[in-house]
Amino acid sequence: MKKMLLVSVLLAILFGLQGCWYSKMTHFDEDDLKWVEWANVGDSLLFRSDSGIIDTWIISEVHVYDIHNPIVFFNVDPGVFEANAAYYMENSKDKMLSGALFICKKEKEDSLYICAYLQGRFLKKSYDYIPPVFVKFKINNKEFSDCMVFDDTNTRYSPHWPQSGINKMESFIISREYGLLWYRFEDGQEYWRINI
Repeated sequence: MKKMLLVSVLLAILFGLQGCWYSKMTHFDEDDLKWVEWANVGDSLLFRSDSGIIDTWIISEVHVYDIHNPIVFFNVDPGVFEANAAYYMENSKDKMLSGALFICKKEKEDSLYICAYLQGRFLKKSYDYIPPVFVKFKINNKEFSDCMVFDDTNTRYSPHWPQSGINKMESFIISREYGLLWYRFEDGQEYWRINI
């Protein structure tokens, strides 16, 4: 009887622990982490417009969640952990101007996906992630080959942001190793990164 009780208790414990273990985990590699490792809280990104106006964006938060411990402490999504990271930016002059970049290593494909927004311009499907598609971009004769363009092809202006009386963000470019490099408002005013 004691043996059966002991076996029953052990089985109950093992059954209970089953939900406390990740069956699938993704992790970032060195190239993935380049998207966020350059950013530190308090860093300033300086820009000059085509009309000479200086603008500053400040990194306000940086998060990297790339755990390797398979024990689940909080049972949010049982059995699956997808590595994710992000940095957030605020404009020093206008707090309505904010932005962020998120990366996620998806469990099903074990591939990196990107999500970004800047002053009301979000991916076409809210909180969706897209695979990185790199383009080359040049600033002051310096070429960056690791850039992603966010424009009308993959983003939209959110209906939840003000629709009138505001100069809407039209497009922006983010580098994997340097962050935000360039942005343009709907009035045509462009800003180019100067501290890279």
